[in-house]
Amino acid sequence: MTNLSRRTPTSFGVPELAEGSQLDAGHALQAADGSSQSRSEPSRRGGLVLRCCAAMFLLGPAAIHFAAAPEHLIEYLPFGLSFYLLGAAQVAVACGILVRPSSPMLLGGAGLSLLVIGVWLLSRTVGMPVGPVPGAEAVGLPDLLSSLMEWTTAVLLLVADIRLDAAKRFRIGSGAPGLTASAVISIAMTVLGLAAVTAGAGH
Repeated sequence: MTNLSRRTPTSFGVPELAEGSQLDAGHALQAADGSSQSRSEPSRRGGLVLRCCAAMFLLGPAAIHFAAAPEHLIEYLPFGLSFYLLGAAQVAVACGILVRPSSPMLLGGAGLSLLVIGVWLLSRTVGMPVGPVPGAEAVGLPDLLSSLMEWTTAVLLLVADIRLDAAKRFRIGSGAPGLTASAVISIAMTVLGLAAVTAGAGH
C-alpha cells in the first residue's frame, strides 16, 4: 500500500504535466517558426502610392466610358455594350490593384490599358473593321483624355509591379505630393471628358 501510494502521483500526475508542457512547448515553437517565416517573406504591399495613383487614372476613363456608352448603344449595340464592359473592367482592376495587389493583377491592368489605347489608335487611323461608319473616326476630347489617363495608368502599374515586393512602409509625408497631384490631374481630366461627352463631343 505504501509503495502504491507513492507511485500514484508519479505515474498519473507528473507524466501528464510533463506531456502538457511538451505540447505547449511544441505549440510555442510552431508559432515562433510561423512568425519568423511571415517576417522573412517580402511584403506584397509595395508601391502603394503608385497603385493609388494608377487607380485614380483608371477610374477616370471608366467614368467617361460609362457616360459615352448610351450614345454608342443607339448607334451600334456591340460598341455600346463594349463600353459598359470596359468601364466595369477598369473599375474592377482599380479595386483589385488596391485590395489584392499581385504581379498578374498589375501587369494585367497595364495590358488592358495598352490594349484599349491600341484599339483607339486603330479606330482613329485606319478605322475599325466593324461598325456603322467605315473609315477612321475623328479624335475627340473625351477619347483623347481617356487615352492619356490610360497611358499614365500603364506606366504607373509597370513601375508598381517592379516595387511590389519592396517591404517599405508607407509614409504620408513622402506619398502625399504624388497622391495630391494625381487626384487633381485625374479629376480635372475626368471632369473635362465628361463635360465634352455631355456637350456631344463624342468618344
